[in-house]
Amino acid sequence: MTDRSFLDVTGRLLMIGLEGTEVSAAARRLLDELAPGGIILFRRNTGQGPAQLANFIEECQEAAVKRTGRPLLVAIDQEGGPVTRLDPPFSVLPGQQEMARTLSREQVRALAAQSGLELAAVGINLNLSPVLDLATDPAARFMAERSFGPDESLAAELGAAWMEGHADHRVLTCAKHFPGIGDVTLDPHQDLPVVSYDLDRLRSREWVPFAHVIRQGMAAVMTAHVVFPALDPDCPGTFSPRILTGRLRRELGFGGLILTDDLEMGAVVRHQHLGSAAVQAVLAGADLLLVCHRPDRMFEVREALCRAAETGRIPRERLEASAARLDQALGRCFPLQAARRQTPFWEKGNPP
Repeated sequence: MTDRSFLDVTGRLLMIGLEGTEVSAAARRLLDELAPGGIILFRRNTGQGPAQLANFIEECQEAAVKRTGRPLLVAIDQEGGPVTRLDPPFSVLPGQQEMARTLSREQVRALAAQSGLELAAVGINLNLSPVLDLATDPAARFMAERSFGPDESLAAELGAAWMEGHADHRVLTCAKHFPGIGDVTLDPHQDLPVVSYDLDRLRSREWVPFAHVIRQGMAAVMTAHVVFPALDPDCPGTFSPRILTGRLRRELGFGGLILTDDLEMGAVVRHQHLGSAAVQAVLAGADLLLVCHRPDRMFEVREALCRAAETGRIPRERLEASAARLDQALGRCFPLQAARRQTPFWEKGNPP
């Protein structure tokens, strides 16, 4: 029988997706048995409007606090443009490409502050944006609309503005996708891309926006399921200690949360056993593992993590370090009950 303490401590490494707009019995089972550190929201959760969404999040938080004594990180991809999970009365956000082309830094910051207010009002405390991947190759269109463009200095400034605006309402942001996938032509949702840039190129271009927002206090960074042969010829970024611990933590000095991109993407499941991949991501330096869709895969990942913790393959201090970073991130969010104490923006008669 697996020790419950290992189940709890390894469950906290998970950020999971739930089905529906109401907290069903199946969702409650996942929250109870997995005891995750966070949940991620999709359109399947948001389609009934802000009031329903706020109720959904509140019920999830109540279930989590009852089970573990701790609140959840509640994340969403509200980048704007093609990656938007929230419809009006939430603000309609342009894509990052359009922001860079048409808005000033202060206008981007103001837009982020408005979005942060709305996210906080329904109980979302982590926006999985900004995208800091540079779109420098005209032939690589996969990320173009989601990127601030090819200029690393502009991407750095607008990324920081996006972070600052959300921080006005104590909503965390997450820079993605390190070490940089702006020029991939193969979608990692389908299979495993390769980026051939050398270390000097990555340092002088792709990492400039990440380094800037890290210095400004970025709470989280998301990894890329992409092979960078110049950094690690054997492991994609998400699973590489050389990249996550060596480059992101040591070279760039990042001390916050490292999130994986969804482990159910083709770039992972077409090439690795999911449980082993999850263990490798933690050993590489990841703190939260996203498993967004299938409950069987969530349990597969948690069981693999638990076995690795029990046998000592994942050292106790490694688990404690991730738990401490998660606690630190939660301490930077708005208080759990804050959304209840304000008039919801959608009831004020002047929706944005």
